[in-house]
Amino acid sequence: MRRVAALLSCLGVAMSCVGSAPDAALAHPAAPTATRSLARTSPRAPVPPVTAAPDLSETRTPPLDEPALIELEVRGFGPAVVSTPRGATTRRPVLVAAHGASDRPEDLCRAMRELTGDRGFVLCPRGAKVAGAPTVFDFESAPALRREVLASLDALEKRFADHVDLSRAVYAGFSLGSLLGVHLLAERGELFSRALLIEGGWDRWTPEHVRAYREKGGERVLFACGETTCPREARATAARLTAGGLLAEVVVGEGEGHRYGGHVTEAIEARFAWLTAGDERWAP
Repeated sequence: MRRVAALLSCLGVAMSCVGSAPDAALAHPAAPTATRSLARTSPRAPVPPVTAAPDLSETRTPPLDEPALIELEVRGFGPAVVSTPRGATTRRPVLVAAHGASDRPEDLCRAMRELTGDRGFVLCPRGAKVAGAPTVFDFESAPALRREVLASLDALEKRFADHVDLSRAVYAGFSLGSLLGVHLLAERGELFSRALLIEGGWDRWTPEHVRAYREKGGERVLFACGETTCPREARATAARLTAGGLLAEVVVGEGEGHRYGGHVTEAIEARFAWLTAGDERWAP
């Protein structure tokens, strides 16, 4: 009897264990077997292939292949003369050079090329023919100079769109080109942040011109002299420009007279880095 009682007691314990299993399963449900299996068998996302770097040599601007001095057709005016930055593969800055009375753009362009080399463009407007002297030219007035300079810049940009940078250009004038150039600088200072005035222009800087040039973006003016009377007048004007918020200096080519070659060009070359300071495009 004791054996039967023990057996029944054991069966009771077993039934109670079996009876409690559903409650345990509800309290702590197991993760579905299918989900665990899916997690184990999901394929990994494919690794994208490495894309080769583009060949930039195919899109780089080709070197500028032009003679050192060329003629440039300008709508409504005679052809300008241009000194080109041969071999340039980037956009290069511009120096606009306006010659004197009864003069030629070719001569001044050659002189300015001595300063710039292949670092930038030199753009030399032609001007109007002089009556009775078909080989020399003049700028008839400040408005005439302004119109031709702007038309010449437009023609330069169209011809050399991939190689020219018209921003912050340098304006250079000799004699008449300096006199009339002061008016251009006062009116369109946003185009020309620097100015080189050779043998002229010092007597045209009114207080209004100084203020207008500075407010429109003008920064530096370099006067260059060859005649004996020029330095005194130019230094007085440079002082007024400095007082008006511009930077101004005077260089002298002793004994050269009213011209832009020889010692005058050498004096300009010695201070060209000062004139273009802060503009890395003109760096040697």
